[in-house]
Amino acid sequence: MARTSRAFRQMHAIHAWTGAVTALALYVVMLTGAVAVFARHDLAAWADPAVNAETDPGFSAERALRLSIARFQAETGAPAGSAILFFPQPGAARAHVSIMAAAEDGAAGHDGVDYRLDAGRGTDASAVVGRAAGDTERLYQTDWTTPLGSFLVHLHTDLWLPPPWGRYLTGLLGLTLLISALSGLVIHRRLLRDALLLRWPRGRSARWREAHKSVGAWGLLFNLMIGLTGTLLSFAAALLLPIVAVIGFGGDVAEAERVFVGIPPAAGVERPTADLDRLMADVSTRSPGFRPAFLHVHHLDDAAAVVDVTGFDRGAVSQAKYRFDGATGAFRSRLDGLADDAALSKTLAMLLSLHFGNFGGGLVKAAWALLGVASAGLVLSGLMSWVERRGRLVAGPVGSAAGARLAAPLAAQAGKPAGRRAGAPAGTPGRAPSGRGYGLLARLAGGVGVGVPLGLAGVMAAAHPMAALTPSSAAATGALTLVFWSLVALACALAIALRPLASVLGGLLTAVAICLLAAVVARGFLAGVWPWHSLAEARWSVVMTDLVLVGLSGGLAWAGLRLARLGLARRAAGERAGAVVP
Repeated sequence: MARTSRAFRQMHAIHAWTGAVTALALYVVMLTGAVAVFARHDLAAWADPAVNAETDPGFSAERALRLSIARFQAETGAPAGSAILFFPQPGAARAHVSIMAAAEDGAAGHDGVDYRLDAGRGTDASAVVGRAAGDTERLYQTDWTTPLGSFLVHLHTDLWLPPPWGRYLTGLLGLTLLISALSGLVIHRRLLRDALLLRWPRGRSARWREAHKSVGAWGLLFNLMIGLTGTLLSFAAALLLPIVAVIGFGGDVAEAERVFVGIPPAAGVERPTADLDRLMADVSTRSPGFRPAFLHVHHLDDAAAVVDVTGFDRGAVSQAKYRFDGATGAFRSRLDGLADDAALSKTLAMLLSLHFGNFGGGLVKAAWALLGVASAGLVLSGLMSWVERRGRLVAGPVGSAAGARLAAPLAAQAGKPAGRRAGAPAGTPGRAPSGRGYGLLARLAGGVGVGVPLGLAGVMAAAHPMAALTPSSAAATGALTLVFWSLVALACALAIALRPLASVLGGLLTAVAICLLAAVVARGFLAGVWPWHSLAEARWSVVMTDLVLVGLSGGLAWAGLRLARLGLARRAAGERAGAVVP
C-alpha cells in the first residue's frame, strides 16, 4: 500500500511539474494549432479575395508545371531537378508549384522557387500571382499560399524560431503533452465519472480543478494523438533521418531519404517526362472520386523520372499514392501501406493528416479546432490549478482571503516555533515564503491566456491592410509576425502592471472582439468583398469564416464587459471592507 501511494504521488508530481514548466508555450502551440487547421484553404480563400472561388475547367497540371518550369529557367538559368504541384481545393482555386534546381548528380538540390497560381484563370501567364525563392527551409515557410496562412502554420509548427530549433521546441512540447496525458490517465482513477459528471462546486479553485479534469477526460484520446503525432513530425526530419543516415548511410542524408522514400537516383540521360494530365486521368480511372492533394515529379525530364500522385480515395481517411514511371507514363504501383518502398513518406503523410485533420473535410477540421481550443483551455486551467494548490493564489488575485488561508500553514511552518524556521537553529529569524512569484505567474498566465487570442485577432484584422501595403509575401508575413508578438507582449504587460486583474482581462477580451469585427470590416473596405458578396457567389468557406468572426466578436464582447464589471465591483467591495483586491 505504501509503495502504491508513493508511486501515485510521484506520478502526480510528474503530471503537475511537466504541465507547469511548459504550460504557457504549450498553450500558444495548442491554440494556434486550432486555427492552423483552416490555414491552407479556408483562410487562404478569405485572405485573398482576388483568387477565384472555383478552379477553371481548363486548368491543366501539365501546363501549370511547364509554365512554372519555363519561368524558373528564364529567371535562374538553372535546370529543374524536381517539381511539386499542389492542386487547388474547393472554395479556393489557388495552386502552387515548387521547383528545386538540379544538383550536379541530376537530383534535386536545396534551392528553388515557389510559384503561386490562380487556378481560376486557367494556366496562361496571368495565372502566376506570386513567387518566393530560397532554400528548402525558406520555401517550407512560404508554401501555405498566403501570408496569413504561412504565419499561422509556422507559428504552430515552430513558433517562427530559426530552424531547426523551433521544431525541436514544438517536438518537446508535444512530448510533454503526451507525458501529461498519460500521467493524467494514471492519477485520475475515476476518469469515466469525471467525463460524464460535470460538477460546478463552490470556490474558484475547485472550479478550476473540476474544469481541468472534465476537459482532460473528454479530450484524452485527442491529446494523446496530437502529442504523439506532433512529436514524431517535429523530430522525424530534424533528428530521426539524420541519425539513420549516420548509422546506415555514412552520413549521406540525401541517400537515406531516397531509400526510404523509394526513389532511385537520377540516370543522367535526358528524356521528357510523360504528360501529367494523362497520368491524372489514369488515376481517376483507377480510383473514381479521387481527390488529388499534390503531384511530385522526381528527376524531371530524366530517364529515371518518377511521378507520384498523392491524395484521398473516395471515403478514405488516409492518403494514397499512385506511382508512375516518369519517362514512359506506365503505372507502377499504388502505395497505401507502411510496408511498401515509400514507407517514410507514407508515414509522414498519415501523421500530417491525423495532426491537422485533413482526412474528412470541413466537419473533421471543425471538430479538430474545437478540441484544440478545449486542449488549450485544459493547459491553462491546469496551470492555474497548480498555482493555487501551491498555496499562493485562488482565482487570480494574490492576497485574497482564500489565498491567505491556504498560505497560513506554510507561513506557520516557516516561522515556528516563534521566529524560527523548521529545522533551523534557535534564534534564526523566521520568514514566511513570499507569494509574489506565484502572483506574477498567475498574472502572466492571464496575460498569455488572453494575449494569444488578441494576437490572432490582430493578425486577422491586419491581414488585408498588410497585403495592400506590402506587395511582398515575405514582408507581409514578417509584419503579421510583429503584430502578433507585439499584442501578446502588450497583453502580458497590462496584466502584470494594472489592477484589478479581472477588469484588465475583461478589457483585453473586448479588444479581441473589436479586432475580430475589424477583420471583417477591413476585408470589405480594402478588398471590396463584404459577407453578402461572398454569399451571392456561394463561397461557403468564406461565408463561414465571416460568420465565425462576427459570432466570436459578439460573444467575447459580452464576456469581456461582464468580466470587467465584475472586477470593478469586487474592487469596490474590497475597498469598503478595507482589503486590497489586486
